[in-house]
Amino acid sequence: MVEGHQCHRVAHAHRKLLMGKRFTAESPNKRFADGASALDGKPLTRIEVHGKNLFYFFGEGEELVVMHVHFGMSGAFKTLSLPGPEPRETTRLILTNKPMGLTLHLSAMTVAHGGMDLYEARKAKLGPDPLREDADVEKVWTRVQGSRKPIGQLLMDQDAVAGLGNIYRAEVLFKAGVHPEQPGNTMDRAAFDRVWRHSVLLLQRGFQTGSILTVDADEARKLGKPWTRRYVYNHKVCGRCGSFIRTWDMNARTVYACETCQPLDHGTVVTAERAKAMAAAGPTKVFQSHCAPEAADNQAPGQMTVLVLKRALSAKSLPTAGRKQELVARLEAAIGVIPSAKPPEEVVTELVTDGPTEDLSKLTVPRLQQRLAGLGLPQSGRKAALILRLQTRGPGAGAQPSTASRDTPDDQGEEWEDIGQPPGSHPSAPDASEAGAGAAAQPDAAGPSGVASDAAKPAAVRRSKNVGPVAQGMEVNIEAGAAAELAAEGIDLEQAEPAPPMPPDVRPGTGALNDVMSAEAAALEKNAAGEGRNVEHVALENDQTVADASAKSRRGRSGKSTGQLDGTFPKRKRSRLSSGPSRKTGQ
Repeated sequence: MVEGHQCHRVAHAHRKLLMGKRFTAESPNKRFADGASALDGKPLTRIEVHGKNLFYFFGEGEELVVMHVHFGMSGAFKTLSLPGPEPRETTRLILTNKPMGLTLHLSAMTVAHGGMDLYEARKAKLGPDPLREDADVEKVWTRVQGSRKPIGQLLMDQDAVAGLGNIYRAEVLFKAGVHPEQPGNTMDRAAFDRVWRHSVLLLQRGFQTGSILTVDADEARKLGKPWTRRYVYNHKVCGRCGSFIRTWDMNARTVYACETCQPLDHGTVVTAERAKAMAAAGPTKVFQSHCAPEAADNQAPGQMTVLVLKRALSAKSLPTAGRKQELVARLEAAIGVIPSAKPPEEVVTELVTDGPTEDLSKLTVPRLQQRLAGLGLPQSGRKAALILRLQTRGPGAGAQPSTASRDTPDDQGEEWEDIGQPPGSHPSAPDASEAGAGAAAQPDAAGPSGVASDAAKPAAVRRSKNVGPVAQGMEVNIEAGAAAELAAEGIDLEQAEPAPPMPPDVRPGTGALNDVMSAEAAALEKNAAGEGRNVEHVALENDQTVADASAKSRRGRSGKSTGQLDGTFPKRKRSRLSSGPSRKTGQ
């Protein structure tokens, strides 16, 4: 699907190049014949974008004709020099301006025309767009507060928020530290503000770069490959904490989450329908994404083609015979891409609600980490977090974790440096207490050492292999008592582990954004990263990008990047049909 940032890029380029110009119009496949006749010869006076919908205004007053465009899965708006290529079967509209020497070819799922009433009617059905200056965040908040739908579904509902797609949903919720299944009406304002903030910032970054790049540059350098462009989408393992990414179905789309970094809130109750969907959750089955493929040298084995797998195995002097699944397993074992912990198996998650409480505050951090290691649990975090983990999971635990002590993902990204443990080096699979949802968290892979005795099992819940975050019909309602426990022991939780500051206000829209990469520069960056020119179904094309695509196609399936070994781009003349300011000067 052509996402909102790509639609805004098309509008940005066309506003700079085409405003005020008149065109002869024709519909080669006759599917927009009446519309082409209506706008023929009229000047382009306005362009609006709402999410994934573009509106072109031709003429004014009683002569006004509005054209509505929704690209769908693979539409494009090509701005080319005359005479241009032969139209394809999918070409709905050709606009020609001979004085400029331009022809525009439009292919899209939806191309309709009408008057201002068409625009107003379509706009009324769409939610606020984070890339519009008039986006009303309070309207989104009101919608979220009044809905029992999971936030992951609300973000994909274009009548709630316009412009986000499946990749952005996964990445926005990860950066916000919010579980996709968190019902909208159970979210607090701070969590919602994080979701909105990252929706705005990531879409703005996509608008500027022409790519879905969600990993901040500094963190990309820390995490390394393959987490240099995206955090969880189509990844097996979380680069921040080393937990397995889990996937399940939500409205016929795959949802991705690290349930350690994105726990369900305590007290969350989900519907039977959503519980059933989550019960079918399992580890990510990576694939070669046509929407956001990984760079060639960033690909996990499961994302590689058979040919690339065999080359990689041959380079390591390993056998290259077998089916793809066997090749993937062989290469994964050779490069150690999977953590030592096994994927979740059938285990018993203990919810211990009573028992003696040891004064863990008197232990040093190394001693706390030693105890956690003995239980097969992660040893990352500040002292208060280590205490909470031991109290929740250790023998004689007496309290459940408090939401006040949960770090945001941004905090977790820095914790590893505090103790010298890099992300991805967890000694075990995701832990229930780390997921922050008790029995709703991922299964414990620590083994018998982390399981309480039969005498201390007042609330054990058996979970099946690859179950989701909650069992069907089960209420995630664990009373938070850790804060009171720590306070009674003289530990100030706020001082030991301060809550993250409220995210700064963000300004929706694109008007204040500079340094917008041209269509050519964006295509070159994709090629240098090994993603290919049509990543994300790019809708903005011109002479240079079309020529580059043809040249790449002629090179065949070599898998080589058009970028240089040092990551620079080959020099070339900049097309006058560029989508906007150059990356370097903004002019």
